[in-house]
Amino acid sequence: MAALAGGLAVGTKLYPLTWLATFPVLRRWRELALSGLLVVAIFALGFVVSPSASRDYGQYLFTERLATASEVTSVDDQALIAWLDRLVRPQTFSVSGLGVDERTTVVWSPPWAVDARVVRWAGYILLALLLLPCLYLSLRVAREQQEAVFYLWVLYGLLALLHIERYNHVLLLPAMAWLWSRGDLQRRVVVVAYALVGLSRLTHLWAMLLPAPWGPLASGFGMYAVLMLGAALVVNLWPSKWVSPVKRTHGTGAPA
Repeated sequence: MAALAGGLAVGTKLYPLTWLATFPVLRRWRELALSGLLVVAIFALGFVVSPSASRDYGQYLFTERLATASEVTSVDDQALIAWLDRLVRPQTFSVSGLGVDERTTVVWSPPWAVDARVVRWAGYILLALLLLPCLYLSLRVAREQQEAVFYLWVLYGLLALLHIERYNHVLLLPAMAWLWSRGDLQRRVVVVAYALVGLSRLTHLWAMLLPAPWGPLASGFGMYAVLMLGAALVVNLWPSKWVSPVKRTHGTGAPA
């Protein structure tokens, strides 16, 4: 079932390919092989049914779409580097208003301006630091905890990948469900994260109402929810929680 779900997800959106990279780290070789076969079969079926449309879409996706997403930062992009770009560099964009045809031009002029290459490299460094606990936990947790580690990888992908829109926040639900089952404190974290996701749906409103730097800060509500849930998963999966040390005692009750 895991392989089937992964294959269908990749067939719908290409970026879930990054999820399959977790299987070798978790030493889930069977799921990796089955997922790979299903992904190849799904794409092959698309080319058999409609070869020209599949080819045209592939060319558009790997050339124009990726180039646009990497060069132009959207106000709706919830990825970490896109948020950093909005925070420290001047922005001009058009957002939709209450009416279908209503458009508003927003200009953010922060008191500082940072070179785009500096922003990208700062983002790469932060993403590398955030990747470390994901890798560590993937290599250390017991098999029964690997489900939660997979959800952590999904959250990391939402921070790292290009052009993550607000509707991608539906992928926070598995992590929320896992944390909800862990206790009252984790449920409070889930409620706050859910509220932040709700606020992220109002990004265009914040853009029209708030100047820089408050507007750019408000545009990252969804990213804050991802970071909060990821931190909660890491805390609940950290090695100190795996084993409860038991002191051995002699008949006198003294520690061994």
